[in-house]
Amino acid sequence: PMETVRFYIHLWLGNCYEALGEREKALGEYALASEVNPRWAERGAEIGEFYLRQGETERALKVLERALEEDPLNPSILSNLAVAYKRKGDVQKAEEFFRRALELEPEHFDALANLGHLLLLNGKLEEATPLLQRATLIRADIDLVAALVFIAILRGRIEEALPHTERIMEIMEEGANRTLDTLGDYALLLEELAKGLQSKGHLYEAHLLSIASRHLLQQEALLSSAD
Repeated sequence: PMETVRFYIHLWLGNCYEALGEREKALGEYALASEVNPRWAERGAEIGEFYLRQGETERALKVLERALEEDPLNPSILSNLAVAYKRKGDVQKAEEFFRRALELEPEHFDALANLGHLLLLNGKLEEATPLLQRATLIRADIDLVAALVFIAILRGRIEEALPHTERIMEIMEEGANRTLDTLGDYALLLEELAKGLQSKGHLYEAHLLSIASRHLLQQEALLSSAD
């Protein structure tokens, strides 16, 4: 039947692209193969992740749920399912799947980072902090260090925020020789970093640093009024 032919054409094309090192094109063909034959689960985890990158959340969910049936103890499938549920707005399910992934693999980077951000966005700063810290030990990405600056400043722990701020400056190749004599100086630095991040498309990170900057200015105003 034609469906069998179509399935094998996409599968063969996927194999060819993969052999050529064209991973995204290969996954696109595998995704088409899985649509022709939904029972084919061999590359389910990768296809689900491919759909997530394409922004096709519903398709990702279907493929990843099938993949989880085949491989229920795979932390990467659980973590990607959590991302899909988060995009759908189901925060409770997203948190549940991230936690299940971390039970299986406590140092799973994507689950640590994404659960940390999820908790942060829901105001659970105490719970978010150790997850984000553990994730930065694996890879100190700018979103993680910006989140840790934000949390430290909102909790009044300026000393904890400073090394993370230096890390952001390193990533952005900003000069590190800045004198920070007052909270206002630090607030100005964070606002400058936020503008730089925004210009480079890091809107989430810029937003976190802008809030932290405003918080520092409020704290400085309170201290001034108390003198």
